[in-house]
Amino acid sequence: MMPGKLYLFDGTAIFYRGYYGIDITLTNSKGEPTNALFGTARMLSKFTREKMKKGDYAIFAFDRKEATKRHEAYESYKATREAMPEALVAQLEDIPDLVEAFGIKFLSIAGLEADDIVATAATRYRNEVDEVLVVTGDKDLLQLVDEKIHILRFVTGLTDLEFYDEERVKSKYELEPKRLHALLSLAGDSSDNIPGVPGIGIKTAQKLLKEYGDIDGIYENMRQLSPGLRKKLIDGRKSLELSMELVKLLDDEDLTITLDDIKYEGFKKKELREVFLKLEFSSMIDEYKLIDEADESLSDINGYKLVSSDKELDRLLRKMQSNPLFAVDLETTSLDPYSAEIVGVSISLEEETGYYIPVAHKSEGWQAKKEELL
Repeated sequence: MMPGKLYLFDGTAIFYRGYYGIDITLTNSKGEPTNALFGTARMLSKFTREKMKKGDYAIFAFDRKEATKRHEAYESYKATREAMPEALVAQLEDIPDLVEAFGIKFLSIAGLEADDIVATAATRYRNEVDEVLVVTGDKDLLQLVDEKIHILRFVTGLTDLEFYDEERVKSKYELEPKRLHALLSLAGDSSDNIPGVPGIGIKTAQKLLKEYGDIDGIYENMRQLSPGLRKKLIDGRKSLELSMELVKLLDDEDLTITLDDIKYEGFKKKELREVFLKLEFSSMIDEYKLIDEADESLSDINGYKLVSSDKELDRLLRKMQSNPLFAVDLETTSLDPYSAEIVGVSISLEEETGYYIPVAHKSEGWQAKKEELL
């Protein structure tokens, strides 16, 4: 019996979707943006609770800021993409700790894109697991699909996913997964600044590949093509060869890990509680019942304290009375001001410190009396 499933998360794509899919006004009590982290946490929560089991395997692959092998081959690779927004950059520091707290291996390797980490892991471990499931929004990774490797591709948001097996890929692109490399090389990809053959789009590329099988077959039958199409293919040969290199997934890289290193054993309660407290994700603290064990050893984490008794609350209120300036943020069940209910209060008296006061969590731990505090 094989050991379980391998989940490969295209972490960079997930992080970006979290940023653009969750209200940018979501911040902690210090005004620091947390929307991308919250979106990522919600998606990982859904997977770890509804799909993944102990004994499965998982990697959250993430891009690095260093140039990749594709940048070395083509200086303009991805040059058309806008720079990462500052509010997203500010959240990068916490993404590894958040992912690891969910019990998922965070993997980022200099010179490799997340796609290449995913491709290498999928290829290397496909025969050692029951199934490989790749979570991404990138169509390039559809090249990997076979009888063991399947794709869960984003449709909208972070939790609406479409399942791709070989049949679905063929239905969508009119070609088998193994021929998508040729299709994308011919047609190019404006989002990654992959040139393709100028003047040839997806429809023309599909038609040529269905008629002649592969790129070599197309060039071997050039005389059968119209003069205009023939000229495009001749003039665009160097561009095509470059595109073939850029579209090709690197599937035999050194990941510096073994299968045992990425085994999923469930979320790490202490670490998850720490990162949720730091990010002030009160709804998720409640969801994972992390507030019940508010003992002294866990209540003060990197300057962020959970108020867990009337005595501690009184002490905090006295500090606030003597402090000339402090920040207050309400933690709610929703971003909708008309339907949101207050579940907690975050207070900061100075930089890099904060207090969280629960008032309406569904737990048995201590909570302040909402009507008195507010």
